[in-house]
Amino acid sequence: MAGEQLKHLPRYRGKSKRCIRGLRARCTFLTNESSARDEKCARRRARRSATALQAAQMYAVALIVHSWNRWLVLASGIATLALVLRGLSAGKQWSRADQRLALVFISALDVQAVLGLLLYLVLSPIVPKTIKELEVAMHVGALRFFAVEHITMMLLALIVAHGAWSYAKRADNGRARQRRVAWGFALSLLLILSAIPWPWLAAGRPLFHWF
Repeated sequence: MAGEQLKHLPRYRGKSKRCIRGLRARCTFLTNESSARDEKCARRRARRSATALQAAQMYAVALIVHSWNRWLVLASGIATLALVLRGLSAGKQWSRADQRLALVFISALDVQAVLGLLLYLVLSPIVPKTIKELEVAMHVGALRFFAVEHITMMLLALIVAHGAWSYAKRADNGRARQRRVAWGFALSLLLILSAIPWPWLAAGRPLFHWF
């Protein structure tokens, strides 16, 4: 009986060796698969980190340009308004200087609107992106200001400025154009001034952003 068992022993040993080799191959495959999966996850995390860093850099640049360009908007708008009012009081006609300053104001305001929408819709981390986030933001004054009040007032200022400029260009004479520009740009500037996050407000921001 023992002799018969000894006869089958090499066959059992062969099977055991094959099983061990199979287990080793399986373990090697699983190890390689796990390493490949880990490598893919690491690449995904690296891509996400790079994307987040790039978005943060774009946000910083857009915010700085947006912050500085508002002073061009205010300066050109106030200068246009002052020039037009002086022309009205002195009985002067619409001049080339009036035309240039008005175009600078409108162009700077357009650039400001594009930058603001880029920040609002894409880059800003404080603007709510869902209805639930908006509901939460409505209960916090600073968040509500940027989520609703700021963009609403600025878009109204843009519409008023463009409407006044379009209406002024259809005026029959220079005096009528001056009056229309004066009223429209004055209202637009008031809306802009009321929507700026001045440092003394709850949602205040620095007067000048830096890197």
